[in-house]
Order: sequence, then structure tokens, then C-alpha cells
Amino acid sequence: MRALLKKDASLQAVRVSSALHDISTQISGLTNNALLLNALFDSIHNERYLIPFLNSIQRIHGIPVEILFTDFQGREIASNGNNSFSKQELNWLREKLLAGQPTSREQHNEKGEDELIAVEFILISKSVEGALLYKIKVADIPGQNNAQIVHGKEAKLLLHSLTDRAIAVAVDMPLIYKDINFVVTSNLNPADGWVNWRSLWVFFILGVCVVGIVIILGLYFGRRLTRDLLDLEFFARRITEKGFSVSPSEDVASLEVASLEVASLAQSINHMLENLKQEQSKILLLNTSLEERVAQRTAALTEEVAKNETMVSRLIELDKVKNDLIKNVNHELRTPLTSIIGYVDMIIDNIDSDVEPKLTASLAIVQRNALRLQLFVENMMEVSELEFEHTVLVVSTINIGDLLGDVDKTLKLTADDFGVEVTLRLDSPASDLLIDGDINQLEQVFTNLVHNAIKFTPLGGKVTIVARRAHVNGGYVEVKVTDTGIGIPVKEFPNVFNRLFRASTALDAAIPGFGIGLSLVRFIVSEHHGTITFDSTVGEGTVFTVTLPTRYVSTSSPVETT
Repeated sequence: MRALLKKDASLQAVRVSSALHDISTQISGLTNNALLLNALFDSIHNERYLIPFLNSIQRIHGIPVEILFTDFQGREIASNGNNSFSKQELNWLREKLLAGQPTSREQHNEKGEDELIAVEFILISKSVEGALLYKIKVADIPGQNNAQIVHGKEAKLLLHSLTDRAIAVAVDMPLIYKDINFVVTSNLNPADGWVNWRSLWVFFILGVCVVGIVIILGLYFGRRLTRDLLDLEFFARRITEKGFSVSPSEDVASLEVASLEVASLAQSINHMLENLKQEQSKILLLNTSLEERVAQRTAALTEEVAKNETMVSRLIELDKVKNDLIKNVNHELRTPLTSIIGYVDMIIDNIDSDVEPKLTASLAIVQRNALRLQLFVENMMEVSELEFEHTVLVVSTINIGDLLGDVDKTLKLTADDFGVEVTLRLDSPASDLLIDGDINQLEQVFTNLVHNAIKFTPLGGKVTIVARRAHVNGGYVEVKVTDTGIGIPVKEFPNVFNRLFRASTALDAAIPGFGIGLSLVRFIVSEHHGTITFDSTVGEGTVFTVTLPTRYVSTSSPVETT
């Protein structure tokens, strides 16, 4: 009996180990899940699309598991149900994030129930960028027969103080639970002493009787089965000789041992084969019809593909014609504009002081609008060249902090004219703000964003520029340009980066502009393999976020390095 109980305890220990290993393996596998990695890269702590995914993981190996997905600072992103993690558990998670090692512990919840809580880290480029905090209740790990699960200090004491009537088997714990002891134990019940040699003899005799009965029944039914099989073999030979024309009433004497049941079975098989032949004919007809329809559909699709290819070629030609038209129109406008601006400048420089003030004001209006039109022509030419010609990036190592400082100085007078306060803040050391990129193009990006923020912010407003390393030991630098301006309506968000688009709030406020700058900014950021996003509230302001990789990886665009 002791051996049986030990075997029972060993079996339960294997089951407990298997359940804990399954939980550990599946949670560890989630750390490489593309959905979670994408959420970490661009997290706004409102990833509702993660809720159905995490909710699908309610049980592992039949054991309820509570899971909490956080960023590298321990801030909650999503969970697989009602978040029942306490403040103390979240503080413990943050301590382990700082230590940088996955771990686990035993604990008691508010109801006094024993729990196992563990944390797995999500790594990006060997850097901790997030965590999966999960816990299970010890009571949910199923017991088996007379075996019981003992854990914690009791498990250690039990292994060192076993008695003759106690059986204990240690559970092979997963690596994440290496510091936790689980033991499956079973006590020998004195009432079990009834098992003795006499009862064993009784079981032996009963077993012999059962085996004898099984042998006798087997011989009887085996003989009947063999006879029927011989009948079926005989009838199969008859079918081979005469085909499927044999019937139970045909020459019964010649069938010898063949039974009527076997002959009836053969007739049923014959009938089934006839039906199969008929169905096969139908299938052949359907197959022929299907092949004809497939051939017709293939011909139609081939024709559609040819039409689409022709249409694509035509669109490419039209795109090139549009590009050439933009270049020609801009070229034709540039020459007379240069003459107009030159002559107006000369008139203003040589005008007498006694000239009527209205004439001077009119000349200033002409000069200002001519310069605006010239700027529009130059922006259109630049956008056209970037989008339709090969862009040559002069890549060098750039300190984003220094670059933003130059932009701040350049636009200081503009900010003073608009009565707007501009603040530059670097939240990371200078060594963490180094990236590879084209300094001239990136300067144009941030000049455009900061100038727009100043232009669309009322008198007395503020513009804040913040630069930081995007992730701990990560490969990205993030720049946010925030203003307290007029904002952009939500319904116009999809059009913000479209060329020549201007927000309704800007039109209502009669703020001058052409709607070209943001499309140019997005193109340059994309060429640097970065991203640009924004958020805005009408009447409160707008924030643009540019994320750039610290290392530039060349693709098809020509690159010059310095």
C-alpha cells in the first residue's frame, strides 16, 4: 500500500510540475508576441485592441491565470480581465523591473488565499521595455486522490522530518519558480492495514477465474467469427467468378458453408458499388463543367489584369505629366516674381520721404505678397523634387539638442513678434540625443513644426519643445512640439498631412499659409525611417511627436555620408 501511495504522489507531482511548466512556457512565449511589442513601441496606455487578445487567455492547463501587461516603468497597459493586482504587487513589480531579473514569490491575498505571483520581462534589443505580471491561486492547482500539495516553509520542514507513515515527493518547479518549494504528500492511513496476505490470495483466485471466463468466451466468439469470415471469403471467390450476380437463393448448395447473411452482405456491397458508379459519373460531369467555368473565369481575370496594367501605366504617365506641369508652372512664375520683387525693393529703397503714405503701404503689401508667392513656388518645387526625384541624404552624426537650440534661436524674433513664449527642454543627456541623419533636412522639419506652432498660437501663448531618448537603452530619439494654439478639429485629422490642406480653424482665423509644410515634414521624416504623429484639441492646442532612429539604415534612397 505504501508503494501505491508513493506512486500516486509521484504522479500528482508530475501533473503539478506539468501545469506550472505550461503556464511559465506560455507566458514566456507572450513576451515575443508581435501585438504586445507593437503596443510597447507606440503605447498611449489605451490599447483597447489588446483586451480581446488578453481576454482569450483566461486559463492555462485548466488553471485560472490573471495577467497584467505593463510598460518598462510598471504602468498598466492592458489586462485579461478585471485588474485585481494590488498597489503592493505593482510596487513589487517596479522593484523587479529595476533589478532586471524575472522572478516569483508566494503570497497571501486579502482573502487569506495562497497565491503564486511572477513577472516575465519583454526585451527589445536586450533592453527591458515591458513586463507581464501574472498570478495563480495554489488552491486552483487540482489535487489527485489522497495526495495533497504542501508549499512554502511547510514543504521544507516536511522533506526534513518524514516519518514511516508519511510519503512526500518534491515537485520539479519551472525556472521562474526556482525559489519556491512544492511537495506532494500522502499519509498512510492505519485503516489501510486490512491489506494482508489472505486478502491477496482472494484477489489472486478471483483474477484466475476472470481470466478463465475471458478465455472461454474468446474461444467461442472467435470460432463463430472465423466461420463467418470463411463464409465471406467463399462468397468473395464466387463474386470473382460470376461477378455481382450471386443472390442468397441462387444455387444454395453450391455455396456450401456460405450463410444467407454473408450473401446478403455481398448483395448490399454490389448495390453500393452501382450507386458509387452513378455518383462517379455525376462527379465527372460536374468536373467537366467546373473546368469550363474555371477556364472562362481565368480568361476574364487575364483580361482584367491586362486592363489594370494598362490603367496603371497610364496613371504613371499622368503622374509624370503632372510633375512636369508643376515644374514648368513654377519655373514660369519664378522669373517674373523675381523681377517684381527686385523692382519693388528698388522702388522702396529709393522712395522719397514726402511720398504719400498710402503709396508706401501699397508697395509694402505688393512686396509681402510677392515674397509669399515666391515662398509658395519654392516649397512646391522642393516637394516635387523630393517626391518625384531621387532624394540624396547627406548623412552625418547630429546632436538633436544642438539642432533644436539653433532652431530656437532662429525663430526667437518670430516668436517675439507673435508674443509667444518658446521653451526648449532636453530630458536626456546630450550623448543620448545623437542620431544619424541629414542635418539640413531635419533642421527644415523642426523649423517648420516650431514655426507653425508659433504662428497658430494666440498672443501670450506658449510653445514647448521637448527632446528625449524614446526607450531605456532604446534606439530612438523622440521630439515633441506642443503649443497652446487654436487646435485642429478631429474630423480633419486624416487630411492634416495632405498637400495644400489647411485646417478650418486656420481659415477662420485668417492665418496665412499654403498647406505644404506638413506634407514636406512627413516625407523627410519617412526618408529617415522615422514616424510623425499628432494629437489636437480645438481651443487647447496641438502636439506633434517625431520619432527618429539613432542609426540610419540605407534602403533604396541615395545616401552621402560625412
